[in-house]
Amino acid sequence: MSRTLLDRLRGRIVRVQCQCGISFEEATDVVYESLAACLCCLRAKHPDEPADSLLTHLEPGFLDAVIRKRVADRYRRQRCEQRAIAECTKALTVCDPEQRAFTLLLADEIWDALPENCREVVYLRIYEQCSWDEIAQATGLGVSAAKMRFQRGIEQAWKNLGVTCDESSSSNDFSIGSIPAGETACTPGGC
Repeated sequence: MSRTLLDRLRGRIVRVQCQCGISFEEATDVVYESLAACLCCLRAKHPDEPADSLLTHLEPGFLDAVIRKRVADRYRRQRCEQRAIAECTKALTVCDPEQRAFTLLLADEIWDALPENCREVVYLRIYEQCSWDEIAQATGLGVSAAKMRFQRGIEQAWKNLGVTCDESSSSNDFSIGSIPAGETACTPGGC
């Protein structure tokens, strides 16, 4: 990579970090993921082009548009995760023994839906509330790899369980299969 390109990427990383209020590592991940996505698009359009000249076909503003979309997607996923965690926490405080038992069964089902290689990272992040640096140190992964493993694990668990998070809805409703989270056949109103 040329020095000019690296300087421009560093500038974008700092701009994303400042504008979005995210850490330098997260901003770096977003910019590099966006660049990789752009390169994949360019490779599809120009399959015979040598790798070192592929970026000459990058249209002005395209990388920035991809970065904005990835930041928005990251923010939306984080909001979904935070709402899901809040919903589960709320469900765990229910005094009704039947509802509490259902919630614990659901937690087991979610744990089982997580891929094996993601469980340690998810456990450390959610239950132990470790920072990404602490998780990286405990697992021997890099910070970016730990974040990626966490994100992919959560997404796979949601997919395995049929969980949906409707961002277009103004409510905080989650669905697990066809049952809204917090509801059972025994308690139609949920919590």
